[in-house]
Amino acid sequence: MDLSKAITRVGEEISEMSDEEFYKKLQEHENGDLAKALAREFVQVCEEGDECPFCSKGTLLWEELEGCTCHLGRPPCSACVNRQLECDACGWKAE
Repeated sequence: MDLSKAITRVGEEISEMSDEEFYKKLQEHENGDLAKALAREFVQVCEEGDECPFCSKGTLLWEELEGCTCHLGRPPCSACVNRQLECDACGWKAE
């Protein structure tokens, strides 16, 4: 499923739910499209050290930096710019 379609669908579902229904639905779909779409919506507010918005069990840490060329001249390099936060428990990555 296209991410934008998933987020639109989630938004429509959420707008029709009470808070109680929302949390119940989220728990029912812990490993499904609803949780993934919601987790991706939170990407913009995720920071290092935050709890994983997907599994709620791990911590978001910067993935290991590989191939940095900043020391060669024109920082920041693509390796630094393209680093992602990754959950240390489930492996979910903030894109």
